[in-house]
Parts: sequence; C-alpha cells; structure tokens
Amino acid sequence: MSALCRLAVLPVTIAVVLGGASAATAAPVKATVDTAGHKVSMRDRQATRATRMGRRADGRRATLRCVRRGSMVDGNVRRTDRWYKLRNGAWVPGAQLRLPKAAAKLPICRKVPFGDDYFYRSRPVGRIDAWRFYSRYCTSFAAWRANQIGPKFSNFSHGQHYSNAENWDNAARAAGIPVNRRPRRGAIAQWDPGVNGASYAGHVGFVRRVFRNGDVLIEEYNWTTARGYGRRRVSARQISHFIHFGR
Repeated sequence: MSALCRLAVLPVTIAVVLGGASAATAAPVKATVDTAGHKVSMRDRQATRATRMGRRADGRRATLRCVRRGSMVDGNVRRTDRWYKLRNGAWVPGAQLRLPKAAAKLPICRKVPFGDDYFYRSRPVGRIDAWRFYSRYCTSFAAWRANQIGPKFSNFSHGQHYSNAENWDNAARAAGIPVNRRPRRGAIAQWDPGVNGASYAGHVGFVRRVFRNGDVLIEEYNWTTARGYGRRRVSARQISHFIHFGR
C-alpha cells in the first residue's frame, strides 16, 4: 500500500488544540492541576524544555496513566523530578499536580510505549502539529517518537528543513546525524520515493525491534491504516536508510 506523507510546513505560529484524547489505561488516577492560577504546559517528553503540546488550566482534572523521572521542577505543590503521562500521551510535572494516594501505585512509564500513544491520534487530519509537520501523517508520528528517545526535534531542527519524508536522510546528514543502512532499535526508518510502496513524498517510520534474521518491526502512521497507526515486520533491505537521532 502506498503511503503519502504530506509536505511539511513553513514556520508559522502554532495553535495547539487543548484537551485529552480517549485512551485505555490499566490503572487510571485522577489528579488536579494546581498552578496558582496559571496553566500547566503539557510536553512531548518529561523535560521542561521539551516541545509544548498544549496547556491545561489551573483546577482542571487530569487522568494519569503512569510516572517516570525527568527534569526537576519547582512547582506550586512540591519540588520533584516525577512526571506523569496523561491519557492523550503528553507529560505534565508532578510538581504542579495535586495527587491522590492512589498515584503512588501508578506503574513506571516505558520510555517509548508500545502501541498508539501518539498525541494527535484523535485530532483532525492535516493540522500543523507541535513539531511543524502535518498531524496524522508519517512525519508527524516519526517526530513524536524521535522526541521520546533523543534530543528535541522538529521540522526545522539542526538548521535544516526536514520537509517530506524523502528529504529526512539528506537533512540529517547535513546536520551531522548518523545515517546508514544499519538498523537499530530506536532509529527512524526512511524510504525514498517509490521504494517498496512509498509514495512520491517518501515515508518514515520508527524501528521498534531488530530481529536476528535482519527483519525490523516498524511502527508508523499512514501506511497500513490511512491517517492511522500501524506496525509491520519487514526486511531491513527494503528500507532506504536508517537515521539515528538518539545517538
């Protein structure tokens, strides 16, 4: 199936839709935002300098899925390096949450969850996302995963314009990021236009696992499911390049 990744956008002011997307969780816990009248920023990973996905108002409820340590935050409630993942996939610092006792039983979040935790999974298609790609296309999901494993990344990172998936390998090389034919867990898989079903704009996905026989397990958007999440096992030889943002 051919996968289309739309042209990435030029710099603009980003308007992020607030609110959560429905997602199943094994042990949901309700907490309350406490920021002394301000809004708490939701981030794409557990760091104060990570990309802001939106904001949640003081006094609003938040459903927490799991917890993981990140950057230290001095908040209105406490000083802590604990961050909590919301149902919509974004992170908020525990320093700005009133937590019930049940929060102590929340599981530790995996660094990169398996499955569709993508922030924009229930949002309209083709909106400008927080990294300046189009939502629910392959480039947007790959940017979501890249930010979970490595340094802050966006369409205009490293002084480059990543644009369509077909250009990601060239932009990464120009920025000094390793690009090769060697698969590695956590790498971004990149297909040139027309390679093994990729569209004229190319395609990108996330390498979830590398098998001994040379196959890789890919997580992606807009391939097996139009504008949606999918995963598949393919031979690494069918992929044009691997980009190692996290190295």
